Amino acid sequence: MFHILDPETGKVKTTHHVKFNDHVFPNKNQENLDQNTESFVISGSLDIPSNTQINSNCSESPKTLDNVELSPNGENDNNQNVPTDTLRQYKGYTWTTEPVDNSKEITSNLNPANILTNSCQTKKSANFVEAIVSDPKSFSQGIHHPDCKQWLAAIDNERSNMKTHQVWSSHEQDDSIQPLTTTWVFKKKTDTNGNLTKYKARLCVRGFNQQEGIDYNDVFSPTGRLASLRLLLTFAHQHRFQVDQMDVQCAFLNGIPDKPLYIFRPDGYNKGSKILKLNKSLYGLKQSPRCWHKALNDALLQMGLVPTKTDPCLYYLSDHNKPMWLFSHVDNLIFSGCWNEYFKAKIKFFFDMEDLGEVKYALGIQITQSTEGISMIQDKLIQQILSEFNLENAQPMTSPLPSNINDLKSPDLEPCQNPPFHYQRAIGLLQYLVQGTRPDLAFSTSFMSQFLESPSEIHFKAVEHILKYLLGTKGLTLQLGGNNLQHDLNTIIVFSNADWGG
Repeated sequence: MFHILDPETGKVKTTHHVKFNDHVFPNKNQENLDQNTESFVISGSLDIPSNTQINSNCSESPKTLDNVELSPNGENDNNQNVPTDTLRQYKGYTWTTEPVDNSKEITSNLNPANILTNSCQTKKSANFVEAIVSDPKSFSQGIHHPDCKQWLAAIDNERSNMKTHQVWSSHEQDDSIQPLTTTWVFKKKTDTNGNLTKYKARLCVRGFNQQEGIDYNDVFSPTGRLASLRLLLTFAHQHRFQVDQMDVQCAFLNGIPDKPLYIFRPDGYNKGSKILKLNKSLYGLKQSPRCWHKALNDALLQMGLVPTKTDPCLYYLSDHNKPMWLFSHVDNLIFSGCWNEYFKAKIKFFFDMEDLGEVKYALGIQITQSTEGISMIQDKLIQQILSEFNLENAQPMTSPLPSNINDLKSPDLEPCQNPPFHYQRAIGLLQYLVQGTRPDLAFSTSFMSQFLESPSEIHFKAVEHILKYLLGTKGLTLQLGGNNLQHDLNTIIVFSNADWGG
């Protein structure tokens, strides 16, 4: 998808079909530039946060990587030597000390929300400038990025992880093997409130080049069910146990691949053999999740934890005198019992762990523990869903489905020609909420799932109705352990299979 500027009309058009002419520059002369462009000024200055400072020395060879290797095919960024003033014009914005004439009408096809006035130049404006500087898409972009110091530190950390886990070993080049290529993936990590916490770099294999039967066989790996998580939390409240959480650092680097795999020497390494043999399941491999789950399962079995028959990611301690339950979801471990501290110390003999303490947020669910019970809420996830579908300011609904539910199954309905949003994605997000903390959405979501193949306009409106119902009920919590089942054994609790309601 390309955005094309029409020099005659001054409008921007979107098209898939373009032809590049590298020898023609319409705005090469300043006269043409003045005739075909219209400028505007934005007064004042902007204080960029310290974590987004633009370092003019970033274009130099990084000192923290002694053996950085850049791609010889010209993959480097073109703006590696761009001065600060040019970077301030990023995405077409310019800051100047000239005053703005508010009475002058600005004629432009720019979104007015993108024009920063004096009243908007606050912390929100600074966050906006930080957001438009996107994450690097390649290794060379990372080391020449405005935030190159932070990205170089993240690269150093990943290289250290590779060395610690002995991910690969040198191998002589052989025509009989087909090495895989790798790429660097960069991502800024945020907390539950959206605040920037750290810069993360991952070296990944391009697993889409793997061949079944040669590079891998089985790839299936189980993930924990949210129903199992609720079972663990209920167990913890009944026994008045604290629920703790730990995160496995570089989880996939602990798995051992079941097939001999080779990679070319990654960017950033210019010493040693050009071909490397993988001793661990690097990120990006199709079988990496399966290899990691096997390594975790073997470690937990050695500690006496046994998987349940209903969920292979829910473990319990075979010693009934010392009860303990553990829920795993990839590299996230949530556990409760009388062995919490002992478990924390022992699991560190197998993996590099981060102790997150008492569980408060996991899998998009905010968890609060108290003497009255354990509450679960997904209000932040619901807010993100509403924001994605532009319904933050819509009129809330009081029921999950509209009253014309019988009309939704009419055989005369035609598929919607211009869908307002991605119907299947909306249903998938609602299903995740149902599995987590919103059983009141079970029937409506299941009912609307009947029309995934060719939804009509009335079906889109019904799903939008459900989302508006979420807007008015996003503060609802699921309370676990409200009744003391350990003492009130005669209490009858009934659930209906129709809508999971109580």
